Amino acid sequence: TRPERILVVGAGIAGCSAAIALASRGFGVTLVEKQAEWRFQSSGIFIYGNGLERLRAVGVLPGILAAGFAIETLNAAPATIAPGARVAI
Repeated sequence: TRPERILVVGAGIAGCSAAIALASRGFGVTLVEKQAEWRFQSSGIFIYGNGLERLRAVGVLPGILAAGFAIETLNAAPATIAPGARVAI
């Protein structure tokens, strides 16, 4: 049998995405979060290809992109590598 309502615990990226996806499929959803208010974290959130595709699938990607920004290039290397050195991956 199909449940009338679904409880989603945690209003982070995964919880919000799950709630949106379930609601778009006709489920009644209650989303709960233990924090009383949203707090801006001191670090950025990286969302890779599969995550971006899921956000697109539930229809929220345009809003997320409008609120943030895309990193076109990211250069990183272990501390033991000389700056500018090329590393095969």
